Amino acid sequence: MNLDKVGLLVNNIFEKDDSNNILSSVPETKDDSLFLSVFNNNQTIMLLVDSENNQKILDANESALKFYGYIREEILQLDMGSINTTSEEDCHKIMKKAIKLPHSSYQFEHKTSSGLLKTVEVNVSPVIYKNKKVMFIIVHDITKLIKTELELKKSNEQFELAMTGSNLGLWDWRVETGDLHINKRWAEMLGYSLEEMLPVSNNIWRDLCHPDDLDVVDTHFQRYLKKETDIYRADFRMKHKDGTWIWLQTNGKVFEWTEDGKPLRVAGTHLDINDKKIIEIKLADSEERLGLAFAGSSLGLWDWWVQTGEAHLNERWAEIIGYTLDELSPVSIKTWEDKTHPDDLKGAELQLQK
Repeated sequence: MNLDKVGLLVNNIFEKDDSNNILSSVPETKDDSLFLSVFNNNQTIMLLVDSENNQKILDANESALKFYGYIREEILQLDMGSINTTSEEDCHKIMKKAIKLPHSSYQFEHKTSSGLLKTVEVNVSPVIYKNKKVMFIIVHDITKLIKTELELKKSNEQFELAMTGSNLGLWDWRVETGDLHINKRWAEMLGYSLEEMLPVSNNIWRDLCHPDDLDVVDTHFQRYLKKETDIYRADFRMKHKDGTWIWLQTNGKVFEWTEDGKPLRVAGTHLDINDKKIIEIKLADSEERLGLAFAGSSLGLWDWWVQTGEAHLNERWAEIIGYTLDELSPVSIKTWEDKTHPDDLKGAELQLQK
């Protein structure tokens, strides 16, 4: 029987008395037997504890005996302070406070007869049982849950540390709601603290993305959704806090899909590629200017990789000797040797050796 059902039965057995704000019993012969039936036959861990007298354990059901590892005679010699790792003084203070409330819940560490520690959630309700105010206690073993939560927290901390060490910004986007979760580095790349960017949604990314790059990013994302690429990857510019534009590269994947095959959750990283991109742009500009300079000066251009023998010529080089570049292809160092006067080859080779 689950806790909700137990609660309904207990509420049916005990009615709230407005005069003293605790649960009062209906006629003893009826409620005691029904309560004991629920209490003794339930798989949930249950205890009856004296609200005074050092919070002595008055009764424990079979589930409680199995959980704590005692026989009935042994557990009835104990009080709540003796099974709780919290000091007896603090435990008694908490229980005294609990008896004044209609219901309260606490998290403790309880120890079994073997000394094994268990993390438990303790739910306390004051009741009148056999004409005496007692505490009806339901205990849930949450040891595995807490362990899982701690492991998850540790895993998240390790992942965040890895992201920090790799200098990557992390993003996690819920497509249907537009919610976007980012880490500290994601914000720092743009000159902000994480707090300055809260609350975060996908709109903040679109607002900061360079207008000329929005279609490019969307195109790459759609290609990924069509499974034309294994990963969603795109280079784009975002506006820094200081007003400049910086280049970033995003890499992401869909981790959750809707039943009809639409992306539900997408997550990935941001990498700052601004310095690399600026060098590439400057190099491309330089090559373009050099090409224009050579074109304007009517100079033939050649480029020879000595180790491989690979060579590159421009159109003007071919035109000077009466050819088109296509007619000379494929081009190698042998192309130059074949077109050079035999008397001049040796002199040219000596010059190269110098």
